Amino acid sequence: MIRVVLVVVAVAVIAWCADEIAATRAQDRLGALVANTAHSGPAALRRGEALAARAQRRSFDHRALLLLATLQLKAGAAAAAQRELEHAVALQPEDGESWQLLADAAHGRDPALERRALQRVRALAPPVPPP
Repeated sequence: MIRVVLVVVAVAVIAWCADEIAATRAQDRLGALVANTAHSGPAALRRGEALAARAQRRSFDHRALLLLATLQLKAGAAAAAQRELEHAVALQPEDGESWQLLADAAHGRDPALERRALQRVRALAPPVPPP
């Protein structure tokens, strides 16, 4: 009986690890897509959305949201990027990068949100000593 339980636990652990590896690979592919795409079109956005969904399936990290939002910003889809980034800052309110990207997404569209996001970036930024 103990052997059966051990086998079941081992299979579950292997499946969990395989799923985590797949999520990490999807996030890596999404990062490469963002890095190699100057101006993304509909096909790149669809691919990015699929990769982000796969990367986030079991992850508590919000990096895939930031990558997808960056791809959306490159495509000129600022409203979609803003939605992703609002979710990202809700998940990680202490992440200055998320707030900076949110300010970028709001630029020219929502001045109040842009100001609020930039204020949050300044509040989170570490103090820089004078030269």
